[in-house]
Amino acid sequence: MENGIAQGDRLSMAASVESRLPLVDYRLVETVIGLHKTYPLARDARPKAWLREAMSGTLPEFVLNRRKSGFSPPWRQWGHALAVTHGEELIDGYLVQNGIIRPEVAEQQRRNLAPRFSGPRPMAGLSLALENWCRQMSSSSILYSDCRQGIELERLR
Repeated sequence: MENGIAQGDRLSMAASVESRLPLVDYRLVETVIGLHKTYPLARDARPKAWLREAMSGTLPEFVLNRRKSGFSPPWRQWGHALAVTHGEELIDGYLVQNGIIRPEVAEQQRRNLAPRFSGPRPMAGLSLALENWCRQMSSSSILYSDCRQGIELERLR
């Protein structure tokens, strides 16, 4: 049981998804394990048949019998928001000014933050993250450099 919990935790974290394990109560697990001996399931039983039967009459039929549905994060909206808010930082930013990427590559990465039919391309997001990191580090080093120069001037006086 612990291995399954740890694995679920690692898998969800790797995908940046917050997961909840609502049915992980040792008493429930022990009961369900015991059910296999007392109430064996037919080979063709639906998944979670015991849970469905236990909740019958409590939950509406449409909840008990609905199909599984996935969750898809709003990647396109997030990419568009990034492009609108921070996309221009790539065009004339640190990476372009210091010759790390060419201006036309920066423009392409900005467009890739919000493509028409999908979420942001991974390299576009990484480029924006690197741009912001470089800006932060360069401003920190300037402050550090200014501070060190101030200390040197004080020492010379």
